[in-house]
Amino acid sequence: MTQGFATSYRSPKRLIAMVLLVFLVLTCIALVVSAQSLRDRIDSVRAAESDNVGWLVSQLDVDFKATRLAAKSYMIGQLGAPGARGDTVGFDDVRLKFDIFYSRVETVAASLSRYDTPARLDRLLSDLLTARAQLADRIDSMQSPDATAASQLIATLEEWASLVRDVTTMALQFHVGLAREARAQEQAHLQRFWTQSLILLGFMIGASVLALHLWRELEAHAARTQRASGTITKAIEATLSAVVVTDPDGHILMANAAATEIFRVDRDDMLGRTIGDVMVPDHLRAQHEAGMQRFRATGQKKIVGQGPVRLDAKRADGSGFRAEVSIAADTDLDGNPIMIGFIRDISDIVAAENKLRKARDEAQRHAEAKTMFLATMSHEMRTPLHGVTASLDLINPDHLPPADRDLLHTAQDCSDRALRQINDVLDITRLGERRDDSQVFVPARIARDIASELLPLAREGGNVLSLQITGAPAATAFMGSPDAFSRVLYNLLGNAMKFTRDGRIDLLLDFAANEGGDGALKVRVRDTGPGIAPEDQERIFREFETGAPGDLFGPQGTGLGLPIARIAAQHLGGTLSLDSAPDKGSTFHVDIPLRPAPEAAQQADGHLPAETAEVSEGSAPRPALDILVVDDSDVNLKLMCETVRRLGHRPHTACNGQEAIDAAARAAFDVILMDVSMPVMGGAEATRHIRRAGPSQGAYIAAVTAVSEPERTVELYAAGMNSVVVKPARSADIARLLDVAAETRGMAAQPATAGAGPQDAGDAGASPGHRDCDKALASLTPLFGAGKARELIAEALAEIPQDMLQGARLGDVHAGLAEQLHKAAGATAVVGLTALSEHLVQAEKAAEQADLPALDAQRLEITARARSCQQALEALADG
Repeated sequence: MTQGFATSYRSPKRLIAMVLLVFLVLTCIALVVSAQSLRDRIDSVRAAESDNVGWLVSQLDVDFKATRLAAKSYMIGQLGAPGARGDTVGFDDVRLKFDIFYSRVETVAASLSRYDTPARLDRLLSDLLTARAQLADRIDSMQSPDATAASQLIATLEEWASLVRDVTTMALQFHVGLAREARAQEQAHLQRFWTQSLILLGFMIGASVLALHLWRELEAHAARTQRASGTITKAIEATLSAVVVTDPDGHILMANAAATEIFRVDRDDMLGRTIGDVMVPDHLRAQHEAGMQRFRATGQKKIVGQGPVRLDAKRADGSGFRAEVSIAADTDLDGNPIMIGFIRDISDIVAAENKLRKARDEAQRHAEAKTMFLATMSHEMRTPLHGVTASLDLINPDHLPPADRDLLHTAQDCSDRALRQINDVLDITRLGERRDDSQVFVPARIARDIASELLPLAREGGNVLSLQITGAPAATAFMGSPDAFSRVLYNLLGNAMKFTRDGRIDLLLDFAANEGGDGALKVRVRDTGPGIAPEDQERIFREFETGAPGDLFGPQGTGLGLPIARIAAQHLGGTLSLDSAPDKGSTFHVDIPLRPAPEAAQQADGHLPAETAEVSEGSAPRPALDILVVDDSDVNLKLMCETVRRLGHRPHTACNGQEAIDAAARAAFDVILMDVSMPVMGGAEATRHIRRAGPSQGAYIAAVTAVSEPERTVELYAAGMNSVVVKPARSADIARLLDVAAETRGMAAQPATAGAGPQDAGDAGASPGHRDCDKALASLTPLFGAGKARELIAEALAEIPQDMLQGARLGDVHAGLAEQLHKAAGATAVVGLTALSEHLVQAEKAAEQADLPALDAQRLEITARARSCQQALEALADG
């Protein structure tokens, strides 16, 4: 029984090749000698045949002359005297000689008939045969010829002598020509034979040399194969995995050293046993036997050839372990089927994986706990801070002495700084743990909105803020994280405004396309501030590191702004770098890869309900609204009600979501300020109930919450809320919110008594559509110029479906109207027509539900606002 994996090797005898070569050469030489001998024999045979034919033709003339001589002798001897008569006996010699000549003619004619003789020779032979026949007839008729007959015979013979001579001469010439031609052909054949023999000899020699070379190569290859086999054998013997070779019945034929160590069985004891006896545990034995039987009967493979498979195995002492098994089917040198198994003990690996799995689960639990902690801290810290901020905001500084006003200002600054620190810590924590780059966003739109929002802050510092976008249309949508992109721009622009006074801040966006269809965005935030020394350029990107206080215009930050921007850039898959020098200003570079959004997303790029808009200075006072304030904190509830009351509205209260539902079912509220995290029922669930039915179904519902995660915000919008305000909310924030709510519900622009409709207030001041247009122009003109701003607003108005601008009531909801309204809502929101966009959103919902009365009501508002805005644009263009 073979135990190892090596095989013996015997070198072939080189002498065999040499003997074969010599044998081939001798064979070629023998062939040449035989050819030469054959040529000699052919020459001999050809010479004998040539001599025989030449003698035969020559003898024809001799026989004819003998006949003439015999006739003349008879004439002289028997008929010498005049009138004498010869006897028959004397004439017999003439007959004999003629008979010989007669036969010779027949023989020569037969001999020449085998060849393609010339026509003249054929005629001469034909004449000769005719003459022979005539002579034969005459001689046969002469019994005892007299002198006259004999004379006539001699005369006839003399007459035919020239014919015989011509036949003989031409026949000899013809035969000589044939012999010469045959010799030339034979010479050519022999030369061709010699040439072919030499070529064959060359081929045979070449083949012999090639055979010798191939033999030597085969010998070398066999030696290399043997060395490789030896190397593989050593590798198999040295490997830590068990290698076992079995026959189709599972009997072990060979095994390496690792097999004896893993299974703890001597190699000699292992050989001949089945693999099931050696390694298969008892509880899997029946399954193993059934699988082997199925494989032998049908060839069906469950483990063979399927790659590494993890199985339970056992050792000789019965202890079990986890093994990784890979089995391959093959044949041995004799063509018999075998199976080669590779078995590895992975008990330690499995134990390590279990530890890693437990560690992963523990890390996930910690991450969940961290997320819960952040959410709790966000809520628990923002809620009391909301009370502090709102209380300070409600204090009228005009009624305080100067010293108290300073203390109030200090308290407000401290509360603002505390809020910024809370936001920064939460942002940097969230960015470090969350990465969602599957959202659709428009970088150019975000940059424009942020620049517009920060423009007043830039003006406070005497700075000029400019935005330049190149390389892509402003409405191009991409896939990524809009929250991270916004955070990068906010922090970099905010950082520039802190350190720049009476200077310039440029926000540059440059889009570039790559070959693969994706793109890249280069963002540059450039300022004319004091610059940053080289030794500080790395430090400022570390957490809680701040710039030099002497260079700062405004309150000291937390030192998290630039680290948050760097993490947000990495979150987008990009990088953040800095070019700066003292007194030269700073330029922050953000390079971000972009992935284009699908075509459908280009038309609807993640539109959300519009954010609250700025309150224009000098705008007409708003009517008093019935506002339901919902919050579980008594302090926040009291402060929010006081804020609402001071803004000239009527507050009502509820302490949780269920009380809010009950209150909304009893009365029609204009606005509901809904807290989100409350006992009994949360704000999102309460909003869903209110939206289903009741007098407050159409109320403007705003979430006032301490939770600021983008995912949570999307959920609140999905629940039916119109906007989200993050605590702590100041009086100005609430005022802007109520201003938008009043516009959305079509309230009048001046105070009105109860029961007054929208038409009662529409005569005072500018129309809502006109005010929408003015706000949009004020936002767009600093960024794009007056002409381009009017063009953008006109293009957005053109997206509104014509069905919504007609005077007559709608007869039905045609297919595609909801999609057109959605597109128009997004376009108007982009340019800042906030209230008009909200009406389009409500119209879209009505179109989806085929609610004609609600859709027609929105049509009136949309028509009025769109026409008013269009008239405002035309008036500006004429002016």
